[in-house]
Amino acid sequence: MNEIINIEVGCIVPCPENPRKKINQEELDELAQSIKSIGLLQPITVRRKSDVETHALYYEIVCGHRRFEAAKLAGMAEIPCIVRELSDEEAYEIMVTENLQRKDVDPFDEAEAFNLLQERGYDTDVLATKFGKSKTYVLSRLKLKNLHKDFRLRYEMGDIDFSHCLIIARLDESFQVRLLKERYNGGYNDLSGKPVRDLKVAIASLGLKLEGVPFDTSACENCQKNSGCASLFLDMKESVCEDRDCFAKKYVDAVYPKFKELRKRNPEFVILDNFALNHLQTEADIKLLEKLREEGFNFKKEEGYNYDRANESSSQRFNIDNKDVVAFDFSYAYGMLVPRKKVAESKCAPRPWKTIGA
Repeated sequence: MNEIINIEVGCIVPCPENPRKKINQEELDELAQSIKSIGLLQPITVRRKSDVETHALYYEIVCGHRRFEAAKLAGMAEIPCIVRELSDEEAYEIMVTENLQRKDVDPFDEAEAFNLLQERGYDTDVLATKFGKSKTYVLSRLKLKNLHKDFRLRYEMGDIDFSHCLIIARLDESFQVRLLKERYNGGYNDLSGKPVRDLKVAIASLGLKLEGVPFDTSACENCQKNSGCASLFLDMKESVCEDRDCFAKKYVDAVYPKFKELRKRNPEFVILDNFALNHLQTEADIKLLEKLREEGFNFKKEEGYNYDRANESSSQRFNIDNKDVVAFDFSYAYGMLVPRKKVAESKCAPRPWKTIGA
């Protein structure tokens, strides 16, 4: 049975698991002034507890932490309290629910509350139903625990808005660090204060696009490291892989056998060692190159090349059945094939042609 009694301030303690970490000092001062004038109109909710070592009785706040702090500021010696008999689970659920139902709930406090409830066995569907939120909303808050501390600090300082945090928190740690160094570095292309669309473009440019790759991407559709994952990234239409190691492995596993078959069919097959080869921009191409060297593929030194683009056709793709293809050149996006008849000595920089994933 619940009871309302006045309890001395010194016998009341906040709950250490309270997900609400921030209280606006100005609003707290205003509430304290109100309490001084008309008193505490709404009692706080507490439960009885006893110290593990001394067995001394005290009261732990379940609801009303802000009112408690304001009452102390107002100089109240005793506070009206509703005393409830609650288990740890019941008390925590009430505490979290009360916090999440506030209009001014801090999004990171909300995120911590959802994560703590999830640790206590609540799945995303239950959380969404219980608090009247969409599953996507709950998932986005749960991901905030992954946000790099420097981005959290930038948000608190007002350098980036919360929409940036929601998107960045979805990225793995290494990708966040890279984004921080390259696009939040104070340089000319710094994303601080920029709209979300600019952030999405930056993520796409730094990530690895899954469109047109030479491997099966069906397993990537629901991967949480895919920016196009339906469960988390409804607002990002382009599928970009953030797991560069996984992408590289799938790429090498899919492409290397084609090289192996080309060499088998034409012993003269070579890899052109030129400008593009020494300026690879993706881990996928670098891993493939390492594999080709390990397996003893022939590399031919070339300073440059040119070719007759007018003679290209849509059929000039990566095709292991093409007997004329005896040379391969890496470009800026997963390599390009160069038939021997089109290779010539030239000082020009390499230009993209047909990608291996086309």
